[in-house]
Amino acid sequence: SSHVSFPDRVNNTDLFAVDVQNFVIRQLTRTRGCEWQPVFSPDGSRILFSSPPAEQTAYVVDWDGKNLRKILTGRHFCIHGLWRDPATGIEWVYVSDAASKEADAELAASGRENLAKHYALSVYRHKLNDLSTCELVWDKMPIGARAAIAADSTMMTGEIEWPNCGVITVPNGTYKVFGSGCNANLAPDGSGLFFNMIGDHRTITMYDKSGGLKAKFAINTMPGIKDPERKVW
Repeated sequence: SSHVSFPDRVNNTDLFAVDVQNFVIRQLTRTRGCEWQPVFSPDGSRILFSSPPAEQTAYVVDWDGKNLRKILTGRHFCIHGLWRDPATGIEWVYVSDAASKEADAELAASGRENLAKHYALSVYRHKLNDLSTCELVWDKMPIGARAAIAADSTMMTGEIEWPNCGVITVPNGTYKVFGSGCNANLAPDGSGLFFNMIGDHRTITMYDKSGGLKAKFAINTMPGIKDPERKVW
């Protein structure tokens, strides 16, 4: 099964579950706000998602749409992934700190005003079943909202000082720029393949785990897209 978020009103999106075997669509949330960046729990039974940055809240809902509840509040910018430790079975949810007035001031003081309100200063992970347990993942440089955790949890993608994007070794290791653009992500198979969308929003680039360019995909000319000048988001 899979999921997709459909907007039903301006500034209001809800989550819908789609069964990819019979294409039955089921609505999971009915809120007055927006659901951001949903991720599945490893067993597929729950979906975690973020509220808009101003609300600074993370939620979880069961796959059947029941038991919607807040799990983190007060400082959380967005969810970046959920990872299960194969050795212990512990599930960790990765979240970045909300962009705060202090963070904005720090970015502005260092000449990076363009990053304010779109970037967080740190990423943490919490045990999903014991949210009081918190570990630092990254705080060396501001990181954008669109980040992803590798299948083995040793790397994460990030937009560091946009338009640069690349791969971070975690916890708090090194950062290597792979490309320029946004929407950085890693292949889920553990291969280390890195993807990002370049600035024209018409092309996706793919790199191997060493940073070597492997391929470019012109998504604005793919079947079903009638306007080749259209930007794809």
